[in-house]
This record gives sequence, C-alpha cells and structure tokens, in this order.
Amino acid sequence: MPAPTSDHLRSDLCRTWDDVAAGRLSRTAAADWAADPDRALDYSSGPEPLHQAWLLLHDLRRAPLNEAAVISGGHLARDELAMRRREQWQAELARYDADPLSWNRTHWSAYLRRTVEAGRHPAPDRLAARLIEHGLFLDQDAAAVLDEAWSNRT
Repeated sequence: MPAPTSDHLRSDLCRTWDDVAAGRLSRTAAADWAADPDRALDYSSGPEPLHQAWLLLHDLRRAPLNEAAVISGGHLARDELAMRRREQWQAELARYDADPLSWNRTHWSAYLRRTVEAGRHPAPDRLAARLIEHGLFLDQDAAAVLDEAWSNRT
C-alpha cells in the first residue's frame, strides 16, 4: 500500500496530467507547477513512477505543440501529446502498483546497464550496492549487469 505522501503526490499528478490533457491547463502552467522547488523535493523522494511523471510534466514546456493543441481565441483544445504521455505514465504506474519490486528491478537494471555502457558513473558497483540497500534491486540483478566486476568486488 502506498504511503500517505505518495497518495497525495499521485493525486496531484493525476489531476495535473488530466487538466493538461483535457486542455484545462496549459503546458507552460503545468511546467511551472512542476518547477516549484518544494514540489521538486517531494517528487524526488517519492516512488520512481511518480518522479518520472513529475519530470514529464516539467518537460512539457519543451515538447512540440501540434496545431490541434491550441485553437483560436486563446482557448486550449485537447493536447494529444500530453494525453499519450499521461496514458504511458498511467500504464507504468499500473505495472508498478501490481509489483513494485519487479518494476524497480527492471527499471534499475536497465538504468545501471545504460550507465555502465556510457561510462557515466565512476563506481557502478557502489551504485548497485546503494540500489540494493534501498530495496530497489537484488544482488542477482547487480551480478547480471556487472558480471565479473560484481563478483570480484571487495
């Protein structure tokens, strides 16, 4: 069961995404809402799917507008891109709700693999250990991604 803070964050995100997709809230207003420093702190400490939805809202300002997104008179129409992103996020959230550990294992395995392949982390074994410590990852996940480097750690 999600923590009360997560329930509040989820409710805020769902309402904001619904408003953008329906045209009741502009992309700029949604990005401004997401850019609030206090909100950023809340979402960065929440479950990863909520953090991802917050980042997507934050990035809506940079997303290309299609001609159907804005109609004459300054009224907003349905925003197809926002609707698709909201639906993708809701599908991810449903997968997460069904099995948070499995979702985290898949997500963080892919993240660690991309990080190692790109050489973006000076100590991927320490990153893997932290993921395990926080219950987002299992020892066998680290071994599958890091191979011998994980087996030979000291």
